[in-house]
Amino acid sequence: MVFLGSIYALEQLRLANQFSRAAFGQKLQRPDKQFNTVIVCGLGRIGARVVQMLRLSKLCPDVVVVCSEETPESAIDEVERFGARTIRGDARDSAVLLEAGIERAYSVAAMFSDDLRNVQIGLTARNMRPDVHLVLRVFSDVLAEGLTTLFGSHAAFSTSALAAPTLASAAIMPGVEKSFDIGAQLFGSLELVVQANDIFAGRRIKEVRETTRILVIIVRRAGQSLSDLSLETLVQPGDELVVVAELNVLAALPKAALTPTSSPPALKAAAPTAKP
Repeated sequence: MVFLGSIYALEQLRLANQFSRAAFGQKLQRPDKQFNTVIVCGLGRIGARVVQMLRLSKLCPDVVVVCSEETPESAIDEVERFGARTIRGDARDSAVLLEAGIERAYSVAAMFSDDLRNVQIGLTARNMRPDVHLVLRVFSDVLAEGLTTLFGSHAAFSTSALAAPTLASAAIMPGVEKSFDIGAQLFGSLELVVQANDIFAGRRIKEVRETTRILVIIVRRAGQSLSDLSLETLVQPGDELVVVAELNVLAALPKAALTPTSSPPALKAAAPTAKP
């Protein structure tokens, strides 16, 4: 069974079903008060984006960034505006990871554009904390598969494997924002504006899902995302929707329903609200 939802919603689901992994003898890890720090190693464009998304998420963990001596001050200033702490040094050095707070880290994410360097960071982190969760960015699919044995499942992610579904979808259907594959099925996300009398207007999200096999995941009304979105939310003309469905379902939508939205708002460069 595959579930799709926000990180916060999936975390709640996972907590409610801990027995499912315990039955297979696997330790269930999750952020908590003792281990609520994510150490991000590397502050290029990918690393900076990861920091922003982490700090803007509902889970909002503490974030420590380990960057190289060559990292521009402007890049450091940007992530510090989101409340992340930064240190300069080599994350392959155990002393640097100690300074970053690995003893209270839930995970270490190696985001450099260097496969070997990311693997070395992972090895150092695991030698210091065998239970720490790892996320490694690599460019080789073969290496990503091999690292599953070394570090455990869902530790190494190939950038080419992550990008391939989106590129394949773009070749078939322009307008698809993001794509992912589950087995042989290709899913995509699409942004659109609800028009009067189209297949979304005046229908509840539950009805849209049941009759069209399209899942509405975000509704923006008057420029603001609805915070109380539920299956009973009524879609209105003028609403901006983000929907997810199999690619062939999206491709079958009437052209009238595919009026594109304006460009999605950029992440606001403002520090998140302090946690209670």
